[in-house]
Amino acid sequence: MIDFVSNRTSIAGNASFTTGVASDAPHPLERLPVGSVGHELFRKPSKFDFFEAVLLLQQLAASEVDQPAAPIGQFAQPSQESLRFTVPHSQAFPTASIESIRWDAQQQRPQVCVNFMGLTGPSGTLPRSYTQRLQQIEATSRHTDRHALRDWLDNFNHRMVSLFFDAWAKYRFPVAIRRQQFEPAKRKPSPTIVRVALSAIAGLSPPEPKTKPRPADRKDHAAATTPQSLASDEAKADQNESPPSAGTIDRDELLGLAGLLSQRPMNVANLQSALKQALGVPVRVKQFDSCWLNLETESQSRLGVEKCKLGYNAMLGERIWSRQQKVQIEVGPLSARDFQRFLPPSENHLGDGFRRLGEMVRVCVGPSLDFDIRPLLKIEQPLETQLTAETSLTRLGIDSWIGTPDDTEVANDAIFPGA
Repeated sequence: MIDFVSNRTSIAGNASFTTGVASDAPHPLERLPVGSVGHELFRKPSKFDFFEAVLLLQQLAASEVDQPAAPIGQFAQPSQESLRFTVPHSQAFPTASIESIRWDAQQQRPQVCVNFMGLTGPSGTLPRSYTQRLQQIEATSRHTDRHALRDWLDNFNHRMVSLFFDAWAKYRFPVAIRRQQFEPAKRKPSPTIVRVALSAIAGLSPPEPKTKPRPADRKDHAAATTPQSLASDEAKADQNESPPSAGTIDRDELLGLAGLLSQRPMNVANLQSALKQALGVPVRVKQFDSCWLNLETESQSRLGVEKCKLGYNAMLGERIWSRQQKVQIEVGPLSARDFQRFLPPSENHLGDGFRRLGEMVRVCVGPSLDFDIRPLLKIEQPLETQLTAETSLTRLGIDSWIGTPDDTEVANDAIFPGA
């Protein structure tokens, strides 16, 4: 084993350094220019964070086209991995997470000595007598096999530290993207890794993988796909002018709101921003809209039976007045065409905007908060009601009024409870 730090020398005319390795066995670190991040990592490893140091070492190892090393923490043989973890045989208080980085001339890979975990050493889980025994063997024995116990324990140390690093990197999306750049052959990420990461940020369930149909399914599908069946499907599609999922929120739309959905509980500003982006219309949320809350039978006070302690759990009546259980969502001002979209669904219109708004509110705030929807109609021209017109849909107090309306630009009489 040769100390990389203590044997570095500068080569004239070349921004590189050597490690004491024979000239016929060069290693990739000789090409690191002086002052680069990789050069500083080997010169002063204690100044680097453990995770960043490991990522940098793996990136340097993957730059070798001839023999790219396997990533750590996977299923490759330990001798084929890009680096090796060890622990120091000292009981001194550690000053950094990385004790040293040495170059293994035999295996042609760096050896990282860590202080923060292991079986022996300053943070060892075994009794200190094991560390003392290793120190005694290293100091007194001159046998060629004096490192056998140390190397055997380092097999477990290496695996523990490797899994610790892999667990840290698994759920960090930027790290996962970075690891793809130098682990393309060993790690095959899912093509939906971005969607999976954004789903995790937004608090949504991961997207379901698309499974390929089995050969039997393909035959059945081919048998069922006839000109008659295709014509029948086209006829059904013509009859349904709108898709079955009209008004529902697509999953990719929610992924675009991952930054807002990750902040729970969601405040009013974020709720308004999310609704505006999802609906494409002006939205205003009014807080503390008062409402009556009905009490369950078991929550009501009954004299001489239960919940009769005054000032503690006694409740008068079957309902209470609450100012923190409901909000009112104003949508608009809307044109006459958009106004129809934010009315409750009926036989005459789909109400896709109304349903989308209700779904978005439930996604953002959950089922614990009640809400009312108040669409605002922009009065662009005098409203006229024709009772005899077959195509006229008049709804008193919503889009039609008796008499002459006030001199106003917005009609805000319609209020509907949210789903």
